[in-house]
Amino acid sequence: MIYAYIRVSTDKQDFNNQRHSVIEYADKNNLSNVNFESETISGK
Repeated sequence: MIYAYIRVSTDKQDFNNQRHSVIEYADKNNLSNVNFESETISGK
């Protein structure tokens, strides 16, 4: 099982864009069953 941690800390970052990038990476490297953990934290 693969876990991906996504942290969104600015308005310029987007969970869906980061998730999409992780899925593309996983597909290119034959990784499956990716589970996502995420949180939104202010950089201040």
